[in-house]
Amino acid sequence: MQAALYFPFINVPSTAWWTRTLLYWDRVGTIVPRSYWHDPDRLGRFTLELVREGLVDQFRPEWAGESLGDNFARYLNRLAAEEIDERRRRLRNGQVVFVHRDKWLMYASGLREVRQMGLALDGDHFMHRGDEWVALEQLTANEFMAALTLALCQTASTTGEGSGRGAMPTGTWVPTTDLVEAVQVLLSGLEPKGASGESRKMNLRVRGEVAAAEVRTELLSELLPVPTAPLAVNHIVDFRKRHGDLLPNLRRHLESKIDEALTVEDEVLRFRLLDRIRDELEDQIAEAEAYLRELPLKSVSRSSILKVLKFVPFLKDPIEAGQDIAESFRSNPNFESEPLAYLAFARATFAPARRFTLNQEEDISLVEAISGMA
Repeated sequence: MQAALYFPFINVPSTAWWTRTLLYWDRVGTIVPRSYWHDPDRLGRFTLELVREGLVDQFRPEWAGESLGDNFARYLNRLAAEEIDERRRRLRNGQVVFVHRDKWLMYASGLREVRQMGLALDGDHFMHRGDEWVALEQLTANEFMAALTLALCQTASTTGEGSGRGAMPTGTWVPTTDLVEAVQVLLSGLEPKGASGESRKMNLRVRGEVAAAEVRTELLSELLPVPTAPLAVNHIVDFRKRHGDLLPNLRRHLESKIDEALTVEDEVLRFRLLDRIRDELEDQIAEAEAYLRELPLKSVSRSSILKVLKFVPFLKDPIEAGQDIAESFRSNPNFESEPLAYLAFARATFAPARRFTLNQEEDISLVEAISGMA
């Protein structure tokens, strides 16, 4: 199973980027404080609906393991004095992020270190948020959430299969986010230069995934157009039930193209390669979409009612002509084995209707334009 764990926020974004994330990965998850597990109505309405429909897994912070607090404290102690002073200045200027206290329950040492270094404010400064939240300097908060997410992904990827309600979802999990600041923290790997051993492996894995995510996001934004508003959750559920078995084949194909692009270090040459990859994929998807458009006509041509209508004299010739045209299309019984079949189905289901602009003041659909000319 290939899956993506969203961070740094509890509630997932209601954006086109998130719709593509839901459609691309086998599973997606978000990190939910313990108190929210016992009172799920505290989640945002969109996130709650996704959780209840089984489209989003909830990760408990404590699944990351007890060592995270000490590890994060050691990381902070490696920072240069000048860096700590700069972070304190940003904190005084109000550059803070609120992290739910439940996410620190297992990590008292890390939280204690943050406070002792003057990188967090107590609840008296932000009474309107309540005492459930800890106000941290922005970069420090992003680093903690990145460290928590990485630890959860690592644990979920190395633990045996979970089972039962509330068990950790296991498989190959990678961090995912649409927040620029969070991406920058992931790129740092949370390790100083010269790291070795397991730390170096984690650093390389994170950097590789972030680089792939940049290319993947660009490709999917063009290959899979979806509405900017969030889709109805039941529509996504229905689509995944019908076509979800085609997803692994697509992802293997697309990830191989992404890896191919990442082997080119020169930015200009990589851009040219991505253009070619994009054109190649678009051509293949267009062929798949054309096949899907043929299916209704093929169904009509095989309809039993046409056999009856052939005996009506004035309908016989046009019906037979229509059948001949329909049957002339080359069928593809192995269509669903094609790697881009999933994308073709997704575009046919979710892509917004194309609109044609006649002038800068008036944007109408093709059907509206034609009817206006009649």
